[in-house]
Amino acid sequence: MEEERDDVIRDSSPEQEEQEVVNDVPEDDQQEQEVDSQPESTEKQSLPVEGIPTVMQDVDEMGVPWKNRAMEYQRKLSAKESREEEILKKLNNIEQSQQPKYTEEDLANYIANPEADPNQRVAAIKELKRMEEERIRSHVKSELSSYQQEQQDKMIRTQAYGYVQQNFPEAFKKDKAVT
Repeated sequence: MEEERDDVIRDSSPEQEEQEVVNDVPEDDQQEQEVDSQPESTEKQSLPVEGIPTVMQDVDEMGVPWKNRAMEYQRKLSAKESREEEILKKLNNIEQSQQPKYTEEDLANYIANPEADPNQRVAAIKELKRMEEERIRSHVKSELSSYQQEQQDKMIRTQAYGYVQQNFPEAFKKDKAVT
């Protein structure tokens, strides 16, 4: 009888172990699911300070948010560019003030002066020619731009006429004369 009891006990104990194992597996799955859900929430929040969770921002190695770094670099870059523009303007003003502006009359009078240095006369003649070329260039440029503007206006007018004629043909039908 004792053997039967041992058999019964042995038979019952593997079943109980399986039940415990079966019960343990879902608990592990539940724990893993809870663990999986916890890192998502902890990634978005830092350690609570005095019980208040704070949202983490992307920060650099010094703890400064990248947004602040980017804004600071942008500010410095724009300041540098504006400073560079100011310096270039000052340089241009200096260059322009150093070169005297002679009119065509002044150059013509200097060329006509018999006491003038021949080398300076040649320079005055070149400057006079350069001024004449610049005046002709600006005149041609203005004439060309006005011609191009006229052509563009003409093309737009023709396109508008074609559009209206295509989309509203009844406007172009001839009326029958009543006799």
